[in-house]
Amino acid sequence: MGNMQSPYAQVTALYNYWLRFATVNDFCEEDEYKLTLASDRNSRRMMEDVNKKLRKKAKRDYNMQIKRNEELEKKNEEGRKRMEELEREKAERARNYVEPEWSRTEELQDGEIEEEGEEKELYCVVCGKKFKSEKQWINHEQSKKHKENEKMAALR
Repeated sequence: MGNMQSPYAQVTALYNYWLRFATVNDFCEEDEYKLTLASDRNSRRMMEDVNKKLRKKAKRDYNMQIKRNEELEKKNEEGRKRMEELEREKAERARNYVEPEWSRTEELQDGEIEEEGEEKELYCVVCGKKFKSEKQWINHEQSKKHKENEKMAALR
């Protein structure tokens, strides 16, 4: 099942399984009335309704008890606490990170020109086509074929 050295992903998968747990037990032992003793159809139906409500309540209570137990276990689990502490430390380091001066790129001012040899390549990843001009690219993005390819790519 696992131990203190188990990977965090494996542990969370186990907790998620038990937190989504729903029993298949029908809880017929919770029935108040025995249906074979019903004198007529109406009284039998009333007995069925009462029994059904009792079974449903027992099943809901059982599932909630399992969920409460699992939440308590998850809350007190040491590995999860260590992982949360590591995530907090990582977030704190990221928040306090200052980019060194030498690694910053200077942004172009409005009047400056980019290097002439460096042209923007227009390529549609979805359709696998290259374009020579911005106008061709815009026209292609609005085409029916491109939109169909985008939908197909989104479904994959």
